[in-house]
Amino acid sequence: METIKDLLNLKFERDTSVAIGNFDGVHLGHQELIKKFATVSQSKNLESILVTFKPHPGVFFNEKIEDFLIQSYDEKKELINELGVDQIFECWFTEELSRLTASEFIENYLLKIPNLKFIFLGHDFKLGHGKENAVEILKSAIKNQSIDLMEFDSYKKNEMIVSSSLIRDMIKKDITIANEYLGRPFALTGKVISGLGIGKKELFATINIEPEKVFVKPSQGVYAGYVKINNQQYDAVINIGT
Repeated sequence: METIKDLLNLKFERDTSVAIGNFDGVHLGHQELIKKFATVSQSKNLESILVTFKPHPGVFFNEKIEDFLIQSYDEKKELINELGVDQIFECWFTEELSRLTASEFIENYLLKIPNLKFIFLGHDFKLGHGKENAVEILKSAIKNQSIDLMEFDSYKKNEMIVSSSLIRDMIKKDITIANEYLGRPFALTGKVISGLGIGKKELFATINIEPEKVFVKPSQGVYAGYVKINNQQYDAVINIGT
């Protein structure tokens, strides 16, 4: 899989398909959607392109937002890479883009993708200024074009719709449930910083990690976890908080 920086001016050897979303967390619902999109695209012999936004619109509209992102953009791309799409396009979310209506985004961006033949949408697909429900607008825009449209139903586990907002909430309240909906253990990334040296003096040295404030963090407490050093995984005790 490649990361594309300029989507509209590229030439593709095959016809293309596209799916759009933020995909923060790449949780079980995202995984099922992306795998289905990749499978259907492959069956149609289409180049599958996953469009995601950077920064996340929630971060763009509130630069000081805290406890929001589930993962870094690089971690998101790494997980998407395992799900079978051909290309990922990071669409820079700018002031200009934020002011577009759904119709303007569809006409000026989506339908300008070269050789587009198939569009795959999530159940809560929204676009444009005011988060318009764009499905009907999109159906109208492509009705006279040879472009197929498919909608993916919401993904449920334990009678709950799995969503990024639900997982953000569960990371703070019950990490076990969050892990279940993520389909993997939650991971927290940050910069290694110097601490007070108390552990090294009294028992054994610890690694102090300072995550960026934008990333959601579990509630204060002591957790069983893992740490990877030089591609080697070790059991770890992780303390969140003081």
